[in-house]
Amino acid sequence: LGAYMSLAMEQAQLYEEAKASEQTFRELYALSEKQSRDLSRRNDELLLLERVRDAVANELELVGLYQSVADNLARNFGYHAVRIFEVTETAFRPVAQLGVSEFARDIPLSQGVAGRVLRTNRADLIPDVMKDPDYVGFESGMLSEISVPLHRRGEVVGILSVETRRKDNI
Repeated sequence: LGAYMSLAMEQAQLYEEAKASEQTFRELYALSEKQSRDLSRRNDELLLLERVRDAVANELELVGLYQSVADNLARNFGYHAVRIFEVTETAFRPVAQLGVSEFARDIPLSQGVAGRVLRTNRADLIPDVMKDPDYVGFESGMLSEISVPLHRRGEVVGILSVETRRKDNI
């Protein structure tokens, strides 16, 4: 009888462990599904940014292209603010924007996230703009930003800046 009780207790313990493992598996599966959706969205965004970069390299009528890019980014991805700055000799000059209350001003080339992107020639993702000392805000309530250099014939000719009111969600 003792052996049967011991076996029953062991089976009950194994059953509880199996239930806990199943719950852990379900949680991990749900997490992997969410991460897969997030990666898919980020991939779509990166592909669009790549197409934008290629279009800039080949487009002669840049001002119309810039506004079209801003419109499409805001509409297709729900970004709250999209700006495109042209690189001049002394400043970043806003040439297109969407989703902001007032037109951005010129920014000296050494300032802001755009200045850092120009210096490094690399895109910069800022999941929390309040933690970035270079962030220059034009519109209140923005929480995340990505800035991407725009190239033409191997030279940075502009900066694409996309912002959202959703933290960690660009």
